[in-house]
Amino acid sequence: MLSAMIIVFCSLFSFMIFGPRIEALYFPVVSKMTIVSAEQQGEDVYLMAELTKLRPCEYIGVSWYKVDSFGTKNQIRVTSMRDPDDISSPTRPVGRQTIGPWLFKGLVVEDLQQNIYAELTHRCHPMWLTTTNFWP
Repeated sequence: MLSAMIIVFCSLFSFMIFGPRIEALYFPVVSKMTIVSAEQQGEDVYLMAELTKLRPCEYIGVSWYKVDSFGTKNQIRVTSMRDPDDISSPTRPVGRQTIGPWLFKGLVVEDLQQNIYAELTHRCHPMWLTTTNFWP
């Protein structure tokens, strides 16, 4: 009985540790993003992009990072330019989506293509949050 309990506990522990990584690798929620337009306006960049939502999961958030010359990723602030009167759900249906515009303060367009990294977080089931690397 004790052996069975240990096996069950170890199996559940392994499932909780490796499940999110396996899911993100083999069952991403969205495809990689493609840039539709990136406009430099002074010290800011306005970005419009497209991606395909592959699974019907609830949107939690997006995180953007700038990778420095040492390989350290630092979170950057990106402002969604969503219409203030838009009260629709941020969770989108499955299919091709246009996303943005997003405002990146203090960046240049070249940073988007070389030094920027982005992750989307969704809830697909109650066990864990699913994080998908969608850029680059």
